[in-house]
Amino acid sequence: RAYTLHYLPAEGTGKLVYALEDRPDRIDAFTGEVGYDWEQSRPEKAVYTDLEGHYAQDAAEALAAYGIGFESGEFHPEQTITLGEFGELLYCAFMRPVVEKDAVEQWMRRQNLIAEEEDPASDLSRKRAASMLVTAMGYGEVAGLQRIYLSPFSDVTEDAGPIAILSAMKIICGNGDGMFYPEQSITRGEAVVLLYRYLSQK
Repeated sequence: RAYTLHYLPAEGTGKLVYALEDRPDRIDAFTGEVGYDWEQSRPEKAVYTDLEGHYAQDAAEALAAYGIGFESGEFHPEQTITLGEFGELLYCAFMRPVVEKDAVEQWMRRQNLIAEEEDPASDLSRKRAASMLVTAMGYGEVAGLQRIYLSPFSDVTEDAGPIAILSAMKIICGNGDGMFYPEQSITRGEAVVLLYRYLSQK
């Protein structure tokens, strides 16, 4: 995909910006500053009060600086993340750091991250989180190919594509015992670390 140049009427003078057709963010052609919905915007950084010393602290705070995360206050790192909450993280990371519930759910359905009948409030498994991230990365179709992926974990024998891809990218590493526990629920702390590892490679 290529950026196209647009003229943006602003403050009575106007300016040139670069944009992708399906993204709301814009890049000022002269300063490089990013704006959202045609207006300059800087997401407010969330401040978490219950992450001191937690393994997810650095990842959560780094993402929060870019508007990717949850509202300020308690993060609840050991709490299971829901499908919708993880979708919000992905939306902030791949689209823009502004969460509008309706926009997030519509985007998730357009990207095939969630089926029409699924409840966004349902708990998210480790296997499903891997699949959602790989799909958001644009590799969903390739990851769905059968009999071409060698699972790095002894307890992942079916639909191994997403987990094999993320393992090869050093984004997931299992629990250190050769197991991934794909059906186990993923916590909020694990989810932000997963996303941080992907984004820190870009």
